[in-house]
Amino acid sequence: MEVIVPFSATRPKSRLADVLSRTERTAFARAMLDDVLSAVIDAGGEPRVLATDGFDPVGDPPIDADPSVTVDTRPLTEAVNAVLADRRPGEDVDALSIVMADLALATPKRSDGCSTTPEATTSTPSPT
Repeated sequence: MEVIVPFSATRPKSRLADVLSRTERTAFARAMLDDVLSAVIDAGGEPRVLATDGFDPVGDPPIDADPSVTVDTRPLTEAVNAVLADRRPGEDVDALSIVMADLALATPKRSDGCSTTPEATTSTPSPT
């Protein structure tokens, strides 16, 4: 299943600006993204990073996974909504999941209880 992972490459973790420098916020955001991508891959998903600006997996710190990357310069909400608009319910489309890049505690075990249907394009965690 394709898994979209939205990532703000231009303003990483901006709410932490009072306590972390931009460099620290960037490293923190990239570390969380790397954890999420690893969990998605380990759960059998095919991650695609939806980035707000040029995104280099080889940056600092490097991303271990080698995800496909789509750059969309719109704000993340608009970019994600555009992806969803291409996958209208009732059409013959593949399943799609969206996992936020800052869910660093995500694990394949926690992901396998999610159910996603192309009709609803939603994901609901299991009660475990």
